[in-house]
Amino acid sequence: MRDSSSAKLRIALLSVALFATVLALAYAASSRFSFPNYGAWTGIQPLETKIGMLEDFARRGEVDALALGSSIVEFGFNAEEFSALMTRETGKEFRAFNFASGGAQLRTLPKLYRLARTVSKPKNVFVIVPLEPKLVEKLVPQSPDLILSQAPVSDVLYHPFLLSLNWFLRQTPPIRNSPAVRDLALYGDFHTLQGKIGMEAYHVDDFGDRISYLVTWKADDLPKARGQLEDAARPYPAAATDAVADSETLQKRGEFYLARRDIDAIRELRELVEKDGGKVYVFTHGAAASYWNGGLSTKATYRKGRSDYFDTVAALFGAKLFDPAPQIDVELHAVSDVTHLNTYGASAYTRAAFAAFAGKPGFPIAEPIRRPPVETLFPTQDRSFTPYSALLLRPAGRAHPLLHFRLVKSLAVPAIPPGDQLAALRTPDNVDLLVIAHEIGPGDYVAEFNLPPSDRPEAYMLRVVTGTKGDLRAYGNPIADYEWLDGYPRLVARSESRPPGVQMAAFPPSRTAGESLYLAFDASKPLPPMLDVKLSPTQPGAVSFDLGKVQRADGLIKVAIPAKLDEGPYTVEVRDAASGMLVAISRPIQVMAREEPVTVAVDGTPHAADGTMVVTWAGLRRDGKQDWIGLFPAGGKDESRLAFQFTNGKRSGKFNFAVPQGVASQPEADFELRLYIDGGWRLIGRSDPFKFVPGKSEAAQATAAASVAAAAPVAASAPEARPPSNAKVTVDPNSPIANRTLRVSWSGIEKPNAQDWIGLFPVDGADTTRLAFQFLPGTTKGDAVFNVPPDFPQRLAAGDYEIRLFSAGRWELLARSDRIRLAATRDERR
Repeated sequence: MRDSSSAKLRIALLSVALFATVLALAYAASSRFSFPNYGAWTGIQPLETKIGMLEDFARRGEVDALALGSSIVEFGFNAEEFSALMTRETGKEFRAFNFASGGAQLRTLPKLYRLARTVSKPKNVFVIVPLEPKLVEKLVPQSPDLILSQAPVSDVLYHPFLLSLNWFLRQTPPIRNSPAVRDLALYGDFHTLQGKIGMEAYHVDDFGDRISYLVTWKADDLPKARGQLEDAARPYPAAATDAVADSETLQKRGEFYLARRDIDAIRELRELVEKDGGKVYVFTHGAAASYWNGGLSTKATYRKGRSDYFDTVAALFGAKLFDPAPQIDVELHAVSDVTHLNTYGASAYTRAAFAAFAGKPGFPIAEPIRRPPVETLFPTQDRSFTPYSALLLRPAGRAHPLLHFRLVKSLAVPAIPPGDQLAALRTPDNVDLLVIAHEIGPGDYVAEFNLPPSDRPEAYMLRVVTGTKGDLRAYGNPIADYEWLDGYPRLVARSESRPPGVQMAAFPPSRTAGESLYLAFDASKPLPPMLDVKLSPTQPGAVSFDLGKVQRADGLIKVAIPAKLDEGPYTVEVRDAASGMLVAISRPIQVMAREEPVTVAVDGTPHAADGTMVVTWAGLRRDGKQDWIGLFPAGGKDESRLAFQFTNGKRSGKFNFAVPQGVASQPEADFELRLYIDGGWRLIGRSDPFKFVPGKSEAAQATAAASVAAAAPVAASAPEARPPSNAKVTVDPNSPIANRTLRVSWSGIEKPNAQDWIGLFPVDGADTTRLAFQFLPGTTKGDAVFNVPPDFPQRLAAGDYEIRLFSAGRWELLARSDRIRLAATRDERR
């Protein structure tokens, strides 16, 4: 009997030890790897992510204000900017967090507050609400209230101690990551998460603000949405008293505007905040369409209805009401969609909210900016734009050599290929700048645009693109954050824990010998007046290269890398020029050896009547299937390209280059060949200028004679006539040429091709007179916005120009437009 009991005890202890081992292994495995948050506790993945962010935010200091509301608040209130404004106003740190959640309504707010107070109890609660119609009592499908009522959290939501304990246990890796581990085991991917990640296409910053740099593609929907918002406002019946102090009257007013469920929720939230020693403030807000085109409507019924509604809500909360909305008038560039403001609209609202809260009625809300013509830019068939193209604001007064930006990294957007990419920047003058974006980390890039100072703020449309300049295609990856670099990078400073002293960053991280390098300093103490800069190989004992002495600068310092330098990793060392003491050292950068001169030339004398010429090239250091050679008028811009052919990936070679008909028939014109790499517009070789000689070359004459002899004695027949094209191309006479665009339509292309293109030419001008061109999307018919050179709005009114339609990337003319005669009006809003 004793042996049997002992055996059972050993088995029990072994089972416990085995269970503990399995649990420890599961904990270690789930802690080691990064898994996405499924939001399984609340059923709302973005909300659950924000709880964790609020917990981290509270660890770093007290939470002075917690903003509650719907996605209108999540996108349209900037807690970071509000915190900075209040800190500057009060002289002490003020910290606000945006705890708004998509779909939230008044009835949702006490649930949000219960979840928030699990990790932090704020001093103040900002209830930020739009004007809404009266809701039904029943919880509707997909509403956050119904989701929360069916989620595991519902069992403990109204029990503070159990709620906190439940949250703590849910954050342990084995429990938190169990849904992801289950999906990986069953499906090999995060199968059941896919339907929950829509909001993860947008970045959430450390203050809980959801960031959007999008500009609406559906501006035509704004007037309708604005009208619906005006119609939704209901003034309280005139026969009734306007007083809200009387409890019976307030009850009637509440029931006029709100469902009983919402009135009860207001009371619940008010009591919770009071119990925690906090205070509630009510702010008005609204859909983006209500702020657009002149600000809030002046329609009397609308003004009275919204005033009565917000007075009632504030009175039910027993809270002071702040109404920043009448101060806001946003342009189209500040609208993300009919409901949501983007980050620029959010800034305008936040500044108005601060002015109301701090009692500063004259505080500036927004200032005018120069920007691309978004009114005519979207929607567009230009594949270098997607709905996620980002509008980036650049401050006035300083030059900005570099742009540093990060892409959103989440399951909601596919990752783009690693490595350097192309960045396209549409300027306020509606011209694209195209440069290499150097990858300095996953989804993290630096691009060298070298923008000069501007006398007022400017906005640019940024896209990360692939392809060639005539056929660029944008990735659908939203921008998470960005900064124009003229000093130490803010994104690096925020994302890294840095010791005190002098920190230095070197950009870009990959450079070719002979190019320039930018140095940025972030110092907790003054830098020496003169700095000695050296470039040191990372190999021990290697000799450093002196980059010279530079004066201390407030912004970026530019230094030149020696032209003769071996490939490999190097660090930049900066020392005090007077004492020789080390000031700072950078992370390693990669220096690539300078390529030998690349040559591209015409082999022999090109003849006008040959139709081809022999082209040679040499000196490429690696194979490149997208390397290409183009024919240009000598000294012409990129847009003047007449023809191109790929090199078939060879480092050197020779081929027959097809010359477009009519190009070679101008003996007085000079031409040149240019060699580009990687399918882009990185020029690495250029030929000497050359002319086409009239007539055929001896080789071409001999080939023609041989062909005739081979065909004898049969007489050569006349060439078969090419059937006429049914294609048409037209220009809209109401095109907004003050914005340097034409609206062009085409139809009747029998065999559409992705390389079909349209070009702007002087009437009756030769092919070499082309002024601008762009490719079509490969459709039989359609319309597009055609960008014309900057100096053309006035010249187009003279009617000396036409649009020509060509086939399949060749000079096969399908159609030409009528003579362009347009009124060169000016848009006074620019």
